[in-house]
Amino acid sequence: MKNHRLWALMLSLVLALTMSFGGMESVFAEEVDDEPTDTPSVQLVPVESEDSTSSCYEVVVSERGYLEISFPAGEEDVELSYDTKLLNYEKESLVGDDWQTITAEMDYTACYGVSAGTYYLVVKDGILGDELPTAVFEQIDNESGSTKAKAVSIFKGRAEKEGVVIAKQKVGTCQWYKFRVNKAQKVSIRLSGKTNGKGLKFTIVSKNGSSVVRTIDSENAVRNVSLYSIVNKKEQKVLSPGTYWIKVQKLDEASSGYYSIKWK
Repeated sequence: MKNHRLWALMLSLVLALTMSFGGMESVFAEEVDDEPTDTPSVQLVPVESEDSTSSCYEVVVSERGYLEISFPAGEEDVELSYDTKLLNYEKESLVGDDWQTITAEMDYTACYGVSAGTYYLVVKDGILGDELPTAVFEQIDNESGSTKAKAVSIFKGRAEKEGVVIAKQKVGTCQWYKFRVNKAQKVSIRLSGKTNGKGLKFTIVSKNGSSVVRTIDSENAVRNVSLYSIVNKKEQKVLSPGTYWIKVQKLDEASSGYYSIKWK
């Protein structure tokens, strides 16, 4: 009887310790989830405009990433539009010579790829009412290769690759990725991004030079691309084994923004 009581006491002690460590694990997980994000905050500061008919705002970013600017939507039944330009520190336009129009179709939001520096947002004819545009900045480390030979590998089911096409980047400059298909299979690539409405260009290239082109030219756009091979002029349901490359670039001089690529 004494041995039975002793074993029961030891079992209770083990259960109590197990529950205690389980409780500590739960608390630790909650503390990790509550850690603050490291997204830098930025402000659009009104400054004097060189043109009396326009409003000008200064914004400073300390890292490479994307700058997302949102404009007042106005009254419920009134669709507004804003003619804008993004300038660098020397007050040179980073979006070409023409004004860029931000509309309701873009959710009154534009996204620009930027490097560290001072920028100026110019809004033609100013902002109606007292509400000002707002800005959010997120730092992004490009994971791409600068040439086809230095392309960064993408693997099926792994984390997406992120990047920014910055506003001052030349149209012909490309960011390179690659993926390897070891056996014939269905391949689906998800392309997503945020732009200033002028578009990013994605070109998927096979080893024989054939290519598929997709563009993203709006806020929060997603393109799911299903790839397959053509053999003897017949479409196959699968993609043949081999290495394939993805290059990302500006659609035109005025383009910039953020993108991500994932092999689903």
